[in-house]
Amino acid sequence: MSRPRGDRGDTLIELVITVAIMGVALVAIIGAVGAAMVMSQTHRKQAEAGAVARSYAEAVESLVAMTGLKDCGAVSAYDSPPGFEDHGYDASVARAEFWDPATRTWGGTCVAGEMQRLTLVVEDGDDKVDETVTVVLRRPR
Repeated sequence: MSRPRGDRGDTLIELVITVAIMGVALVAIIGAVGAAMVMSQTHRKQAEAGAVARSYAEAVESLVAMTGLKDCGAVSAYDSPPGFEDHGYDASVARAEFWDPATRTWGGTCVAGEMQRLTLVVEDGDDKVDETVTVVLRRPR
């Protein structure tokens, strides 16, 4: 079988360059897929932490409806309200503020009153995802 005139074929250097370009493209594609997987996992954790934070807020509100507001020093009682499942996240009261009717402001100083404002935080163990919810609790009548 004879070759047509002028067709000398590919040289070794041309084949090496082609393989190198294809290798670089393959590495870029694999890196992009890996980054997409990591971002997908982070977004899933954020959505799940948001749902857990809302569930935590609802459980705290239910606890107050059943038992009333906790005293100033007992806000840690809100850390694990009955019926709340943390689904592997760390849930806690990050901040408690109390309504002062005399100054009509929120403050960290304990004022035995009608309202408390709690900042609830839900975090994963990797410190990559955290969700915060602020809940205002009113003394049941």
